[in-house]
Amino acid sequence: MHETVGIGRMAVGATEAAKMLGLSERMVRKLQAAGSLPFKRVGTRVLFPVEGLREFLSDDGAAGKATA
Repeated sequence: MHETVGIGRMAVGATEAAKMLGLSERMVRKLQAAGSLPFKRVGTRVLFPVEGLREFLSDDGAAGKATA
């Protein structure tokens, strides 16, 4: 059984990143390939830092901005 550490998760996999962003996993992979989402490769796993996902959604970190 896994125990949760009090600090929370620092990084998540593509499936959870997609859920957090409200996107499909395929779109998360496309953003990763385009360099729009920060990620870290650990062995064969690709992890997305939670803070990087927050920055992606902020005004300063968004890859593209909606125009009127």
